[in-house]
Amino acid sequence: MKKIIEQLHNQVRHNINTRPITESKFQVWLPVYYEDGDMVDIFVESMQDKSYKITDSGMTVMKLSYNYDINTDNKKKILNQIIESNGLSIENGTLIKVVHIDALYKELVRFSNTIMRISTMSYFKREMIKNMFYELFDEYVTEQISPLFAVEKQFMPIPGKEEYAVDYRILGNRDIYLYAVKDSSKARLVTICEQTFKLNKIDSDSIIVYEDFSSIQTKDQKRILNATGKQFTSMDEFQINGIDYLRKRIA
Repeated sequence: MKKIIEQLHNQVRHNINTRPITESKFQVWLPVYYEDGDMVDIFVESMQDKSYKITDSGMTVMKLSYNYDINTDNKKKILNQIIESNGLSIENGTLIKVVHIDALYKELVRFSNTIMRISTMSYFKREMIKNMFYELFDEYVTEQISPLFAVEKQFMPIPGKEEYAVDYRILGNRDIYLYAVKDSSKARLVTICEQTFKLNKIDSDSIIVYEDFSSIQTKDQKRILNATGKQFTSMDEFQINGIDYLRKRIA
């Protein structure tokens, strides 16, 4: 174990402290901190095949849970995607990376950077929305909108015309068609649908919720704005103001 620690110090030369825990395991401190000011917890354990296992002893997911519940399949899925995309695995809430001694310092730095991505709630939320916008939007509609309003998913205003489908129909004296728009191709589809409904004399309002309105191409922005009604430029904005807007429109 002493030889391993000496090799690690030779790789790093500075900015690292260690503390032996057992014959085969020691704790490492790098100048990296959780949002609450605590230093990031990293442990290294020697394996029988001469590799070394880096772990966080479950601290990262535990600290994330203080401010952000990982309480749905979608949230668990995106957490696992972030972990796997950074070359780590997770077992019972503990982050793990198995490495060779020659790459130990590099992988320690990568490991700590991944911890920061996961433990920073704002980053975690951005990554969720970036990768799972439609799934999260559907989850929000199911959990927050459907209990308050009569909602029909994948509604076809023109019978037999499946190509002109609405993401969500919210029933009222005048129906509201609700669309989630992630990119320019979806914006074009929504534009075509709404123009077709108008040509067929279908009386309805429309609400568009964008992942990020600024990411839509300029020409598509102009077309969808001309063809549709209320716009929410992000999911965050819809979550803050959407229900109140729907209540006013339905009333």
